[in-house]
Amino acid sequence: MKVIYLFHMKKQFVLLACIACILCVFSGCCSKDKDSTNPEIKITIYGNVSDADSGAPLIDVSVSALSEDGQEIIANTVTDNDGDYEIEVSTESFSNTIRAENTKYETVELVIEKSGSWTNNQKYKADIEMHKQVVIYKGVIKDSKGNKLAGAQIDVSRGTGSGAQKLARATSDKNGEYSVEVPRVVDSKDPANQKKSWTNYVTVSKAGYVSNSQSISHTVSDLGKTYQVNVTLQEEIN
Repeated sequence: MKVIYLFHMKKQFVLLACIACILCVFSGCCSKDKDSTNPEIKITIYGNVSDADSGAPLIDVSVSALSEDGQEIIANTVTDNDGDYEIEVSTESFSNTIRAENTKYETVELVIEKSGSWTNNQKYKADIEMHKQVVIYKGVIKDSKGNKLAGAQIDVSRGTGSGAQKLARATSDKNGEYSVEVPRVVDSKDPANQKKSWTNYVTVSKAGYVSNSQSISHTVSDLGKTYQVNVTLQEEIN
């Protein structure tokens, strides 16, 4: 009787083991089927970034794909010498928003519209136009007698003194002329009103002459505009 009992126990154990294996396989298959219905889909977004006014391609523009909450960058690239970019993202983490950034241009956020079904290796073309976030200074440097000065150095900064932030630099040519693009730099710690208006400081210097500094105030409506800034340097008195 004991032998028969052990035999039946063994049969039940084998049966339970078989059932467990079947359930395990079935569970695995179901899991696989579930994953296959929701695969991680990769898409490629590509296009060209250009100046909104001139149409010229923009080099070294940072193009980023943002996460669903818009707080993180999930993929990033920079435009090449033709202003082209290409970026690959997963639709599971992508917010459908790409961001283009360059210090001399206003940041652009572009929403990529979903249309129809997404398929692997699907590509979306998204060209981006950016407006300049600079003011342009140009002018002529002269001495007190009206002579045009070549080789004068023009420095533009944000703030004055040892803590001044250098923004741009130019040198006058043989005709005393210069032109310089000055980016608007916004510090995240600035009060909101300073993000809408700011002051640049232009300092012109040349050996043998007294440096000349002046301040120029701007608002956001000035971006992309050109300002004539002529400067006269006084000779140093020995």
